[in-house]
Amino acid sequence: MTSWVHETIINFLHEHFILLFNQTYSQSRRNKIKICTNLKMDGFAKEYQDSVKTPDIGIFMSESDDAQYKHNVQDGLKWALEVGFSQEYDDLREDLRLWLIGQPTCYMTVLINITESPKYQCPLDFDLDICDKFNIPQDESQITAKDFSLQGEYGPVMFKGYQWVGQISEVFLEIWTCNRRTGQLRREGRRMSIVPKGPESPRFELADFLFIDKPQRTSFDWDEFRLKLKGCLRSYAVSRCREWLRQSRNRAGLVGDES
Repeated sequence: MTSWVHETIINFLHEHFILLFNQTYSQSRRNKIKICTNLKMDGFAKEYQDSVKTPDIGIFMSESDDAQYKHNVQDGLKWALEVGFSQEYDDLREDLRLWLIGQPTCYMTVLINITESPKYQCPLDFDLDICDKFNIPQDESQITAKDFSLQGEYGPVMFKGYQWVGQISEVFLEIWTCNRRTGQLRREGRRMSIVPKGPESPRFELADFLFIDKPQRTSFDWDEFRLKLKGCLRSYAVSRCREWLRQSRNRAGLVGDES
């Protein structure tokens, strides 16, 4: 399920990859690279042959110079991103084997896990009478971010005395690869903290999954991401509150009623 928090990190990385590739590679090499954020993939190998999965970001590279085949990107997945927000970390890790074993061309998978504390539960009953009690508009467009208050640097976010987004207490990144000889998965280095800010900035070597003759460490402005994360929390709270209103209207039998 997509969300403001989920999409914020995907858009941040996508934009920075494009900038980085433009700075690092020639036009001919850039033509071989595709970055996809919503590509449903099949054609998995081994025990995953019946699987269908969409990576949060997939970086593909054509191995062929033949113009007829170089745009057949699905056969050249090199790097995959999985962002976990509402799912458990152990469930997120289940995707590792799918990408690194099920897609033999994939050299690296990055996991980013986001923890909201406490885990979200809708704070109000699904009852339209609550709108009158708390003076909450029944018109979704009138529920706007200016009415929500950010209590801390990364939440919680409050509205009408209730919590709509908890504190984003942790965001961390892990880099995983696979030993092609043994089939064993391996985490590269330590888990790296993004929130709170850790002692080292998460980076990796592009040559580990793209052109091996062009070593280039990734360079992401994680301070920029942290600002974007703070900025999206009110919008996420608005989205959840509007969803509560829609469900309340649905249970009241008022779906489509514009009165």
